[in-house]
Amino acid sequence: MTVTHNTADIHQEKVFEAHIVACLTDHQGYIERDCASHYDVAHALDTGLLFDFLKTTQPEAWQKLEDHYSTQAEAEVLKRLEQALKQHPSHEVLRQGIKLVPNIRFELCYFKPASGLNPALTSLYQANLMSVMRQVCYSAKNKNAIDIVLFVNGIPVATLEVKNPLTGQNIKHAEQQYRKDRSPAGEPLLTFKRGAIVHFALDPDNVSMTTRLRNGKTTFLPFNRGRDGGAGNPDVPDEHRVAYLYKDLPDGKAVFSREVLLDLIGRFIHLERSDGKEVLIFPRFQQLDAVRKLLADARGKGAGQNYLIQHSAGSGKSNTIAWTAHQIINLHDADDQPLFDTAIIVTDRIVLDRQLQNTIGGFAQTEGVVKKIDGTSRDLKIAILKGARIIITTIQKFGTEHLATISGQSGKNFAVIIDEAHSSQSGKAAQAMSDALTRGARDSEDVEDLILEFQKARGPQKNISFLAFTATPRNVTLERFGRLSADGLPQPFHLYSMRQAIEEEFIVDVLQNYTTYEAYYQLEKTIEDDPAFKGRRAQARVARYASLHPTAIDQKVEVIVEHFRRHVARELNGLAKAMVVTQSREHALRYWQHLNAYIETKGYSGLRALVAFSGELEIDGNTWTESAANGFSEAELPRRFDTAEYQILVVAEKYQTGFDQPKLVAMYVDKKLAGLQAVQTLSRLNRRFGTNKRTFVLDFRNTIDEIK
Repeated sequence: MTVTHNTADIHQEKVFEAHIVACLTDHQGYIERDCASHYDVAHALDTGLLFDFLKTTQPEAWQKLEDHYSTQAEAEVLKRLEQALKQHPSHEVLRQGIKLVPNIRFELCYFKPASGLNPALTSLYQANLMSVMRQVCYSAKNKNAIDIVLFVNGIPVATLEVKNPLTGQNIKHAEQQYRKDRSPAGEPLLTFKRGAIVHFALDPDNVSMTTRLRNGKTTFLPFNRGRDGGAGNPDVPDEHRVAYLYKDLPDGKAVFSREVLLDLIGRFIHLERSDGKEVLIFPRFQQLDAVRKLLADARGKGAGQNYLIQHSAGSGKSNTIAWTAHQIINLHDADDQPLFDTAIIVTDRIVLDRQLQNTIGGFAQTEGVVKKIDGTSRDLKIAILKGARIIITTIQKFGTEHLATISGQSGKNFAVIIDEAHSSQSGKAAQAMSDALTRGARDSEDVEDLILEFQKARGPQKNISFLAFTATPRNVTLERFGRLSADGLPQPFHLYSMRQAIEEEFIVDVLQNYTTYEAYYQLEKTIEDDPAFKGRRAQARVARYASLHPTAIDQKVEVIVEHFRRHVARELNGLAKAMVVTQSREHALRYWQHLNAYIETKGYSGLRALVAFSGELEIDGNTWTESAANGFSEAELPRRFDTAEYQILVVAEKYQTGFDQPKLVAMYVDKKLAGLQAVQTLSRLNRRFGTNKRTFVLDFRNTIDEIK
């Protein structure tokens, strides 16, 4: 849908820009400020609103400041604020405020209180000054102007570059403008951590954002709602498709509304530090939307609910879970009573624990909010009984006894958050989960099944809400955790589809280069029959496999190695890796042995294989373990495989789900895959690495119809 304007102005970008600002001032309580009169270029602040906010909300502190500094009071505040912004990210400065000598403290923002029991806190929250400026000339070095800047209490939090396709420009031009004409060097407004928290590029149909401007290296992420299961945004009656930024819609508050923008600053944004790198995390739209809608539903309905959040690989699910856990333990119901005493996260991913600790560390002022269960199942029970606020445990330690324990905690409510992206690195439980995911499975030790059986036996538990996060729900999961739609069919509470993730380029479509061995053989046979390729030994070996030894591992190994060398090895600038999926532990070990033998016989350098399987294995009178085969511990394998030393990983019921290795380019399948297991196994290839990644699947056992 296109909003109509005066025909004399319709081709001008400023009409769209003015429309956004008008919506913010008319409906979201923003104050429009003039850049020439109110913007302090040197400090990148609207100092007038900053001082108005401090004097109005904290008059006693301001009086103390004036008593001590007299006419230099404002200058001292600017000096101290500048120091704080150089030492800490701007979102942290907004949360923590500043201190001046002698023992004078100023809050720079008041966030919405968890409950309405203290009217004074609610009043302070309403006193925050939300403002907007157009055409902000931010530089002392040139006349560059940013279309729109949003401020909270005079401190910039977001910039917007706005384009209108009617002028021949769109969101991509806005992104390029940031890359080419918005250098952060020497510009406080654009400096990472010091200036605006987030930078939006938009046109009437699409939005993208970044938290770090790096000239030509700047990376933008889509910030769209999704359209018909794919990328983009749905139509909005009488509005632009991106109206969700600046106008409240039936399904949610505007992103730039006081409620959502301050929620983002206070409860979502965090600085992630890893391996010497810093990344400022700003939620993508589906993350923000899922968490806020989930909390709103829980606030209205109380405990005892089931939720299914179906978010594809590439959705940022770990951070979504972390935000949910942190915020749900501080949630109050409609009567302003605390809703959940404890959140229990059931996962099999170590990375989730680390992300959760880092995320919550940016918010929680109290040590020990997160309790990680490294010990036994009994330790988990003790943590539950002692009332730990957030507990992280593995699937193997979580059982019916713990469900019974929390069910029996009179007067206490629990949120059980299930991370269903299992790592499949844990032996027996991994085998059981894998069996459960395949059609025709008879048993399962999956935590999801455990909960379903518990609810079936005892009925819904009024003091337990279950939140299942999964990329690929089974029918039974949809039936139990889903919500009935208008057509009577169960639907997830929130959806970010695989199609949208692929179209937004967070993951790759692994089926684009999916080939069965039969099709691959026919292609190679055609090449072989071409006179120009007569005598090529690789194709002859392929033909020999098909005609003489259709099931021999050593012949499949030849195909795998030659395919890898010809089609895969050069991908990702020579960093590409492959996975061989086998049907049993013995198959995995024998594949690994034959691979190494073939590589050694051919004298191929720069090609080495690892093997992954659980437990001990007796073969040919010898006892094998994964660590004995590889020469290092099982825990070391993910790190070792990530290095340039190894290129191929042979697996049996391990690393087929939940294993994130972006350098995986090829998969060789010698195992029947069915149902959800096929999706999850092939999805190991869908993680992006850089901007271009081609994937290859060569399947010895399944047909295209079975997989697709």
